[in-house]
Amino acid sequence: MSISSILEIGKRSLLAYQSAVKTTSDNISNANNEYYRRRRVNFDQLNGGYSRLGLSIADAVRLRQRFAEYQIYSENQHLGKYQNTHRLLSQVEVLFNENSDAGLSKVMSDFFGAWNDLAKEPESDFARNLVLDKAMVLADTFERIDSGLQNIKDQIVPETKMTVDDINQKIQLIHKINQQIRKQPNPELLDQRDRILDELSLQINIQIKEKDSGEVNVYSDGILLVSHDILNELEAKTVTAEGHSKIKIQLKGSGYQINPSSGELSSLVEFYNDALPEYKEKLDALARTIARKVNELHAQGENLNGSSGINFFADDIAGMSDFRVNQAVAENPDLIASRARGGAEGDGSIAQQISDLQFAGLFKEGTAHEYYQTFLTGLGENIQEADFLADSQEMIVNQLKNQRDSVTGVSMDEEMTRMVQYQQAYEAAAKVITTVDEMMATVIQMV
Repeated sequence: MSISSILEIGKRSLLAYQSAVKTTSDNISNANNEYYRRRRVNFDQLNGGYSRLGLSIADAVRLRQRFAEYQIYSENQHLGKYQNTHRLLSQVEVLFNENSDAGLSKVMSDFFGAWNDLAKEPESDFARNLVLDKAMVLADTFERIDSGLQNIKDQIVPETKMTVDDINQKIQLIHKINQQIRKQPNPELLDQRDRILDELSLQINIQIKEKDSGEVNVYSDGILLVSHDILNELEAKTVTAEGHSKIKIQLKGSGYQINPSSGELSSLVEFYNDALPEYKEKLDALARTIARKVNELHAQGENLNGSSGINFFADDIAGMSDFRVNQAVAENPDLIASRARGGAEGDGSIAQQISDLQFAGLFKEGTAHEYYQTFLTGLGENIQEADFLADSQEMIVNQLKNQRDSVTGVSMDEEMTRMVQYQQAYEAAAKVITTVDEMMATVIQMV
């Protein structure tokens, strides 16, 4: 072997191990970067071309655990939905404030209890004013709950649009990365792409098809969102259907509707379109029934003025939002009926019948209290279920990430060991060049 050949081998070795040291340094510096995929130098390619650092980009192999990656995308979609559903349900639960005297259950008990007190003292001004006061509190409580539900609903609309905007930004980035990868594959671009896909999968259900070049096609609900040359952005529209406002997710420009089945976006749409209207209708039914049943009995009774046929609550109550005391009664508590028509002084039978409504089976679930408790129990079970599913799903995702990281994650011990090996190899290559240089100097002197 000629001296020049030995010198060439030494030079190649220097450049190769210089690149290997840089690759190892990059691994170490990104040890805590969740989306960094470990690189490994492929020394089998030393006979190929070299970049300015000694090895071509293709010689630094980006390690992957593709099966685990795709499983993470799939499971992330459910995790995003469960976590967001739990958050939204918890916001609703706070509205009812059942651990305080302001809870609807306590307020209803106080309302019917005030009628019981009036039955004992039918001519008492204090008892009448107490009935009126507790009725006002009941009306305020219904109004507060209704307003709270509406506020949550109003907040979901801009949150949904922000989520859609964020999804669009991500698919725009993927589209741009696809184009860059087609021109020149780059590990940093692939890391960035994986991070975006991971975040995107929390927001909406996606399916990924990856090409050999590293480009990806991203689908949702069977619709292609992004490829190398296609970009379909989404938009959120609020429409009215069957008397209710609903959120509709569609392709921008075409109006083609997609139905996200998982991810944060899915939980927002389902909560707005289905859950909140259902909760409101159940509570509206409670408010309507209380008003109707009280009015039926109250109209049969007689007040201190000897008149009857007067409703205690307004007669056009549709639900919580317009639950209110009859204005005439609110202005004059003497109009509150407590006795039966033609009843003698001290007769509180009507007031007692209204009080006893709290024990009557007004709903298929039972009394008004039982109906409301059934509602709260259902809400609580939904929260517990969402919490349980979110925790379970998080464990699944973490297990998959551990599987992925066992291949793609950086081990500091392993990298430091490799660093020492590469440094020693670099020093050996440098010594070879030094030795060859001395040999050539000796040969020249001999000549």
